[in-house]
Order: sequence, then C-alpha cells, then structure tokens
Amino acid sequence: MPTTRESVLAALHARLQPLAALTLRDEVLPERIPAAGLIILAMANQASRR
Repeated sequence: MPTTRESVLAALHARLQPLAALTLRDEVLPERIPAAGLIILAMANQASRR
C-alpha cells in the first residue's frame, strides 16, 4: 500500500503531465533543459539530501 506522500506525488505527477513542460519523477537533472521548461518531482527526505 503506497504511503500518503507517494499517493500525493503520483496524483500531482498525473495532473502535471498535460503541461508543456517535461515532468519527471525521481530523475536527475538532465544536461539540457527543454525550452518549454522542466519539472522534477522528487521523493527525497531531508536526511538523504545531506
């Protein structure tokens, strides 16, 4: 069963898909950012960012 955080991120990702900007989940920053923009949704907690 997905956590609340995972459920929210999945719903947000689905809602952002129709935008012109490229929307990714848990991906690293690409070398080039598309002209239309880029949105990366990450499920990292503060401890893993250090």
